[in-house]
Amino acid sequence: MSSLSDEHVKAALAAVESPDVSIPEKIDLLVEIAMGFQRKPHFIQDLRHAVSLYDRALALCPADETVLTARIMARKGTALNAIPHEGPEFVEQARQLFESALRGLQREGSLEEIAETEMNLGLALQALATMGRARVADAIGAYLRALRTFTRESHATEFAILHNNLATA
Repeated sequence: MSSLSDEHVKAALAAVESPDVSIPEKIDLLVEIAMGFQRKPHFIQDLRHAVSLYDRALALCPADETVLTARIMARKGTALNAIPHEGPEFVEQARQLFESALRGLQREGSLEEIAETEMNLGLALQALATMGRARVADAIGAYLRALRTFTRESHATEFAILHNNLATA
């Protein structure tokens, strides 16, 4: 028996196969559905669906769309980081995606996108540090870089989250 999320994925993939839908529209559709799964996952499979839809969107991205590719990689990283895990595989993939996304975002992304990716990189590094696969100092460095943009005055919520993460680290 297939779940409602399985049906949503099938519908999205069918729409992507349509020759009447442009490449940018296909990418937008895939990312929007993936973000929906990620925002309110009911089951772990919802996060896995999000990852597969991000993969499909990345496969469609033109090579010259470095910022779009970076944004999708960062979103995929957050989905991977949210999947409950016993080993380092998903978190390590997330770390690699965040690092790649940062390279793309530093060219043309907004300061907030860069800071958010740094914050998420810090989370991945902190998780990996608990497994002995990264240094806590690297997680702290990522959080501190995010604080250059996420100040108390301009981004109070992110500022508070980062300070909580720093205290935990």
